[in-house]
Amino acid sequence: MSDKAIELSYDEATRRAVLTFPNGRELALRDVSEAQAREFMEKHAPEFQRRDCCLTSVDGSFVRENGNGE
Repeated sequence: MSDKAIELSYDEATRRAVLTFPNGRELALRDVSEAQAREFMEKHAPEFQRRDCCLTSVDGSFVRENGNGE
């Protein structure tokens, strides 16, 4: 893992947060407050980073989309 931190950018007008991981991948969160985005980043971003933004579950696989990330 990289020593570089996960970065958070937040747009108050659109209530959209973007987490940027050290490898350059991004994860967008829509309709959240800045506090919710920071809480998500602290709790869940390390797991998204560890899994390279790809998650699996019993019901299927969830993969980060190409393009605008939404």
